[in-house]
Amino acid sequence: MNRATGWFLAPITLQELGSAAFAVALIYVSYSYSGWNAAAYITEEFKNPAKSLPRALVGGTLLVTILYTMLQFVFLKHVPAEELMGQLNVGTLAAEKMLGQDIGRVFGLLISLLLVSGISAMVWVGPRVTSSIAREHALWRYFATGSDGIPKRALWLQFAISAVLIITGTFEQIMIYCGILLTVSTMLVVSGVFILRRKEAYRLAGGYKSPFFPLFQLVFLIGSLWMIVFAFVNNTQETLIGLTNLAVGLGTYFASEKMRISKT
Repeated sequence: MNRATGWFLAPITLQELGSAAFAVALIYVSYSYSGWNAAAYITEEFKNPAKSLPRALVGGTLLVTILYTMLQFVFLKHVPAEELMGQLNVGTLAAEKMLGQDIGRVFGLLISLLLVSGISAMVWVGPRVTSSIAREHALWRYFATGSDGIPKRALWLQFAISAVLIITGTFEQIMIYCGILLTVSTMLVVSGVFILRRKEAYRLAGGYKSPFFPLFQLVFLIGSLWMIVFAFVNNTQETLIGLTNLAVGLGTYFASEKMRISKT
């Protein structure tokens, strides 16, 4: 390989792997794997979930890992690492190096259009999640779906939150903030597996059980906690805002439960 491409990188040491910068970088990487667990949402569509679900989860994760690694290989092979540092449009830079500036711009436009489609999906899903919360918890009842079936108030809430984030934060701050929210939320879900498996009703029902329990769950929890700790050290403000967001959500849950109990 040509050394001018910057593909020859310095060997990674154990000290670097344990650094705050590496842990925070994993938060960015985790976005590339978002959706790996989506197959769990449609288990009712599987004829044999015990066989199909592991194949979908493991196979999907391996496929994303291979594609993501190959993509980084292409970027680093054609663009010097120094030019990629601090850049957001790395795909456009790589395309310009490989195919020329004009085609690189077209490539950047295509990436933007793909992002728009992802935003469109979240605009559709996000408010409906909020409206479903509103149906279950009295404190959020204001954001329930209207008589026309459209969660208009939830849409405006999502718009307001998105606008505030865009106006007040940088790309890095928003990524860390959202990454902390997603990581902690996922940790809570995985931790719930330990509680679920202790329940007699679950054992009697013969529900699906992941192999080598609790090995993978513990590895995931430890890794996620490691990321959060170093994110707190390196990006204290963003981490505190994310944790405060979760604390407010937890407070509204207990307040709604108290309102429900007082009415019964």
